[in-house]
Amino acid sequence: MIELLIGGGLVLGTQAVGTVLRRSKRPKRYRPPAPICGCAHNYALHDETGCHVVSRVLIECGEPVLVDFKDEFEKTQKVVGHAFEKYEKVGCPCKRYTGPEPIPQMYAP
Repeated sequence: MIELLIGGGLVLGTQAVGTVLRRSKRPKRYRPPAPICGCAHNYALHDETGCHVVSRVLIECGEPVLVDFKDEFEKTQKVVGHAFEKYEKVGCPCKRYTGPEPIPQMYAP
């Protein structure tokens, strides 16, 4: 009976060690380079006329709205928003795509 327990312990121990070693030496998955322009937008958002991203820019805001926040060490207040916020839509100033050239897809019959 003792032999069975020792054998089972050895099997479980070596399996645990193998799992730990395999996780530490796991190779990173290959990710192909993303076609990102100098304006930090993807290739799909560009065409011959330029970048088509429209983002919101905060141009005016009111008084901050504070909420009491208590963690385990101290009691503080955090800003969770403003009384009013006024945004303006602004287009990306990028005129053309400047990132890496995507690999053309080929059709092989």
